[in-house]
Amino acid sequence: MVVGGVDRFMPVVSCDQGIAAAAAEAAQSAGGVPVLMRHGGGTGPAALLNLTLEGYKDMRGPMGVGVRATVWALLESAGVRRPAVLSAGDGIPDQVLTSVFAAGGNEYVLAVRHPYASWEPEAVAVTFTHKGHLYDCRSGSYIGNTDRVETTMMPGDARLWALLPERVERLTLAAAPGAQKGDATEIAVSLRGAAPDAHGVLHLEVAGPDDAAIGWLSRNAVITGPSATLNVPIAGSSCQSWCHSIAPGML
Repeated sequence: MVVGGVDRFMPVVSCDQGIAAAAAEAAQSAGGVPVLMRHGGGTGPAALLNLTLEGYKDMRGPMGVGVRATVWALLESAGVRRPAVLSAGDGIPDQVLTSVFAAGGNEYVLAVRHPYASWEPEAVAVTFTHKGHLYDCRSGSYIGNTDRVETTMMPGDARLWALLPERVERLTLAAAPGAQKGDATEIAVSLRGAAPDAHGVLHLEVAGPDDAAIGWLSRNAVITGPSATLNVPIAGSSCQSWCHSIAPGML
C-alpha cells in the first residue's frame, strides 16, 4: 500500500499498513506506519524493513531523501559506515546530491545542489570518517588537516573535495629538450610530498606561441606514486605546457 509521510523528506512510500511495531522499536515511520523496526532479542539485533526498494537506485532527488535515510539507518545498524556524511542546519540539505569515490588512500566527494532548489543559500557540511589533508579541487585551495568542511551552496552550485593521506607540497614539470614541431615529447611530472602508492589525477594543457591553450592537446592522466611521464605532441616550435593536479587542487 502507499501511504503519505510525516514530513517533506518521505512524502510517499509503498509499505504494508497492517504491520505494527509491537515489542520492536519503530526506528523510522511514514504516515504513522513503521517502515523500519528493530528488535534486540536473541544473540544479536534483528531489523525489519517494511518498505519497497523498487527504483531505489533512481531515488536521488528530494523525494527519495527519507527512503535513503531509512536504508542507511538499516545499514548503520549492521556496522556499515558512510565514508562521508552530508548535513545541514535542519539535518538534511535541501536538494543536494552527493557522489563518493575512492582511489587508493584518496577519497573524493562531489556535492551538487539541484538548479531548481529554493533560491536561498544552503549551509552544507561534509564530515568524513577520519582526518586527512582536505582540498577544494575546484578552487585549488588547501583546507587543512581535518575531517570536516563547511560551505554555502546556491542552486546549481557544485563542490568537489579530496581527502588525501599526505599533503602534496609541490608539483613540477620537466620536458625533454630538442622536441620539434609535430613530435611527441616526454614531460616528467613530480608531486613532492606524495607517498609511493599515492593516487593522483593530473590535467595537462599545452599553449601555443600566443599563450592560448590548445584544447585538443589537453589531457587528463591518472598516476600512481609521486612521479609520472606524459607523452605530449608538440603542435608548434614555441609550445609550452603546464600541469594542474586535479585531486589536491595544486598548480
